[in-house]
Amino acid sequence: MPYPPLPNQLPARLQDIPAPQARLCLDVGRFMMEQLAGTGCISREQALSSAPLNGYTMLAACSGGADSTALLLILHYLAPRMGHTVVAVHLDHALRQESADDARFVSQLCSAAGIRLFSVRTDVADLAAAGRCGLEEAGRKARYAFYAKTAALFSRPVICTGHHADDLKEDVLMRLIRGAGWPALGGMQAVIPERSLLRPLLVTEKNKLTAFLEACRCPWREDASNSDPSFTRNRIRNTIIPLLQQENPSFGTTITELWEAAAADRDYWTDVLPELAPDKNGQIFIARSTLQGLHKAGRLRLYKKALEALGAGQPLHASIMALEHAWHRNQGGKCIQFPGGKTARIRHGGICFCLTA
Repeated sequence: MPYPPLPNQLPARLQDIPAPQARLCLDVGRFMMEQLAGTGCISREQALSSAPLNGYTMLAACSGGADSTALLLILHYLAPRMGHTVVAVHLDHALRQESADDARFVSQLCSAAGIRLFSVRTDVADLAAAGRCGLEEAGRKARYAFYAKTAALFSRPVICTGHHADDLKEDVLMRLIRGAGWPALGGMQAVIPERSLLRPLLVTEKNKLTAFLEACRCPWREDASNSDPSFTRNRIRNTIIPLLQQENPSFGTTITELWEAAAADRDYWTDVLPELAPDKNGQIFIARSTLQGLHKAGRLRLYKKALEALGAGQPLHASIMALEHAWHRNQGGKCIQFPGGKTARIRHGGICFCLTA
């Protein structure tokens, strides 16, 4: 389909945007500060300063779609107010004929807005074949590897992605289908400090983002693969969510409230539970005395924390509960397997978590 060209001149400043869209930008800025301060990435005093992100570089992941295009422009318009520098990062997956056009669109957009761009082309199909994984997984790994490599060029980088409230709905349902436990069931996090990752739009609805772009007279690209029913996420987006919204028109608000409760719960237990790290043998041992002093809710979270400290692999709720039952019944020697090659073994003095050889 044809796409309109970029306007000769995008709105230059936040003050040049219609009032509703300017408020949207400010709301996103406040959300960013709340999330960064809440996770300790910046101090609360810094969050309240006149330029809270002075010295930071915000790397906006931009595919050319509506979500990421809006993200790039919102960060751009907030920059004078918040003190950060904006650069764009774009990875061409080489999966569609139109992907080169998407890359050119992002380049033109960045030129029009005066934004520095880092862009590469990677054959994701080849990566998927070599890694024996799906295209979605291979693409995600390639994107984040490229983002991390680019972020390393800057002293205070923050990688920003365009995930929004509609993505959050999809994510919660996918986690429910796959058997995730609490608080992971609340959906993706807004900030992942260890990856310098921020999702500024996570509680912003997509229709507000498209309205923002229309008000700025900025076009965007559409990815036809977003309607391909062979992808689980697309089936959830295009079939399941519309049915849920028929039953409850406030379904999106309900998901956001669930996310907020899960985030508060996660923050609380992060502060309360002890720090865990593998020893020189790659093991984490939690003593019986520690486990006995915790409520069941605390033990479940401590198991999860230990497993996550061993590396990648999402611990599923059923396996976490199987471990709790084995510990409660004092089943010495019982071994529970977890994704990512992880095991938890009941011992006389507690539980030993490790990676299988």
